[in-house]
Amino acid sequence: MVRRHVLHALAAGIEAADEDVARKALARIDWILRGRARRVLEAALLEAVLKTGVSDYAQPASVRHVLRAAALLVRGETAVELADATRVAAAHEAFEPRPPLRWPVATVVAGAVALATATTVAAATAFVVAGPPSAAYERPAAPAPVGVFRDGGAPKRDAALEQTLGVQLPALVSTAAAVAHDGAPDERRRAALLAQLRADPAMAMHGPAIAGAWQNALDALEAWLPIAPPNPAWREVSADLRARLDLLSDALAQQELGYYVDPEMLGDHPRRRSGIHAYRIETIGFVRANDRKVRVLDVRRLGAAPDRGGAMLGLTSEELETPVVLLDAIDRKVQDQLMPILGGAPLSLGDDPWALRRGRALSLAAGGAIRRELLAALYTDAQSAEKAMTRARQLVATSVRHHEAQHHIDKGGALAHPLPLARILAERKNEPFAVRARYELSAYLSQIASDTWLPQLTLWSLAKHAFRRGGPRSEEQFVAVVAVEAMARQLGITSPGPVVHGGEIDRDRLAALLAPMVERTTVELRSAAAAAWGELFEEPLARLYD
Repeated sequence: MVRRHVLHALAAGIEAADEDVARKALARIDWILRGRARRVLEAALLEAVLKTGVSDYAQPASVRHVLRAAALLVRGETAVELADATRVAAAHEAFEPRPPLRWPVATVVAGAVALATATTVAAATAFVVAGPPSAAYERPAAPAPVGVFRDGGAPKRDAALEQTLGVQLPALVSTAAAVAHDGAPDERRRAALLAQLRADPAMAMHGPAIAGAWQNALDALEAWLPIAPPNPAWREVSADLRARLDLLSDALAQQELGYYVDPEMLGDHPRRRSGIHAYRIETIGFVRANDRKVRVLDVRRLGAAPDRGGAMLGLTSEELETPVVLLDAIDRKVQDQLMPILGGAPLSLGDDPWALRRGRALSLAAGGAIRRELLAALYTDAQSAEKAMTRARQLVATSVRHHEAQHHIDKGGALAHPLPLARILAERKNEPFAVRARYELSAYLSQIASDTWLPQLTLWSLAKHAFRRGGPRSEEQFVAVVAVEAMARQLGITSPGPVVHGGEIDRDRLAALLAPMVERTTVELRSAAAAAWGELFEEPLARLYD
């Protein structure tokens, strides 16, 4: 049924020599089939562009060639050479698509099933009142990776694309909040910037797949810019824009161009910065866990640098389905924290009276433990500030890569909710805060267990969250407590009592568990973290390696 709708839509597009006509045709089909039909259409169009090799999308004959090839792909005809326009046209004309049914059969069937399984009249009424789900465009399955995105390495760069994504696109996005002199939205400036981006040749020079994805993204962006969250259409329009930008990233990757556009409008993570962020992909690497391989991107922000207050060193984007390491943030951590510690500074645990007085000895000891690790890892590079910073960046990036890869692995399965975490969280296990907390607990313990050089640094970077006072509560505060208590048990460190009691974190008890750990070796810490992960998640940890 879906295939029949897609073929009928393609026939309309072929007649008009316009792929958007095919897309619009699917907007009128049964809503329950609409999302799947769109995914099939977009996947076929992308594959057809790649296999036909069409580069001139301004000619109607070229557009019809691509659409006919897409129809053959949907029909499963693989024997035809898709680059040959004559053979593609002949094969397509030999097939007469049947018109799709006009009655909403799928909806009727779905409604009948729902009604038959409903246990009360109220449940059936709720189904009818709820109506169809969002009609926002849905991203089709990403194409198989090619070149460096499949094998790893440094992707291609393009100065014109960096100007477009790093300067012109942010200027347009900023008009969402910009106003003219009279306090009204600055629509004139927005229209001028949008027209400039539509005419920009940077995308078009890389072929019709990228050019088409870019124009579609601009269409969605034009619809998104004038509205705000109170508008009932905001969520649907934002979902549409996010899907279109994800398709642009997919198209860039298919040409091995190292750029990724991160559309963050609908995420619920409190430390993500809402907006549209463009990144240059520096390298593509892989993290392994037994026989599993996880692709990870090392990226740098294009355009204005992110604010220095952000503490995130990496992220796992559900849209891109690939973990990301934020190299700009790692540079700041190395410069602002690691280099001073290497020079003899303590690790700061805060600036309140407890941290400055009772926590002073622990702060000095933690700084000493991290320094010993750094000196061993840097070896002769420690004698040069420049070499030390370069090597330290590499070590921290590798460690963060493991952390984000563990997130990716965990989200592909069913991660247990550890009892010690459940005891100290007010949230139930399926609430967002609790979900994020258990994923962070898994990732931090795995990171420590997998880090050959800097497990002390990761341990203390996590522990700092539990010593902090003031500001909003964070998942890492509770994760730090559970991780430290679990590792202390594995190391045979005597507990002074529960670290969390009376609803508060007892910093003296936490310090009592951490103080002996500064003397433990790298091997001991890694083994304790692996054993703690196994105890908490009730299965052996698969350690990560590059």
